[in-house]
Amino acid sequence: MKYSEQQMRANRTIAHPEIDDFGRLLVKRMRRLDVPMFVSTLYRGRDDQEAAYVLGNSNAKWGQSAHNFGRAVDVIHGTKGWNLSRQEWSIIGHVGKELAEQRGLKVTWGGDWKRPWDPAHWELTDWRTLKDAP
Repeated sequence: MKYSEQQMRANRTIAHPEIDDFGRLLVKRMRRLDVPMFVSTLYRGRDDQEAAYVLGNSNAKWGQSAHNFGRAVDVIHGTKGWNLSRQEWSIIGHVGKELAEQRGLKVTWGGDWKRPWDPAHWELTDWRTLKDAP
């Protein structure tokens, strides 16, 4: 898939504007650093979440993931996907945290988690209180 086509592949149904904007801005910031990134997942519906759980790509069942409420974003490399070293992910994490701080956004990075370590994942820190919001 071409890089330009990747940019709009994520399902943005019911995506919270703050996490949607964060994903787009992180991709843009990384592009300025010559690192091709794209948003692979924002909203994940019931069927997709259940499939991800069964395949072991998610530890969350339906209704347990911020993606199920459009409150999370996965940002991955444009050619390497999730296959980056911990050092490469840590640079992306640093850039994302800096961006969130500059924008006054409260996001949690999955790269700071021990289990499951999920460096592509960013979620609104208070997503559980926002999950029923439009």
